[in-house]
Amino acid sequence: MSIKMLVLSLTGQCNFACRYCYAAEHDRSMMSPETALAAVKLAADGGERFVIQFSGGEPLLNFDCLKAVVDYVHKEKLPAVLQLQTNGSLLTDKIAKYLYKNKVAIGVSLDGRPAVNDKLRLKKNGY
Repeated sequence: MSIKMLVLSLTGQCNFACRYCYAAEHDRSMMSPETALAAVKLAADGGERFVIQFSGGEPLLNFDCLKAVVDYVHKEKLPAVLQLQTNGSLLTDKIAKYLYKNKVAIGVSLDGRPAVNDKLRLKKNGY
């Protein structure tokens, strides 16, 4: 049986403190590139197309690990679809260009209209 979707929770850390976040209960450590690549290799062993989704916490806090996986997928020409789920706050021009160039789809989590989003999505200082 092959793996169809691999979700890599790159870290439980986040730069926000959203009221509802399930990731607040996750381990705060950063996934190592070695662990991520071992999981990717296992998923790729099926030989079929599969999805890799970068998740967290805020996965861009562990961009080096994300980059290691993306670079490996392209170097090895794996049949993987790359996706990132982020709060969007850490996207810079440099990161966005890297993701675009390497065909990483970006999903930005929002909580509705601005008033609702701002009520639920708090920064670490409570605002």
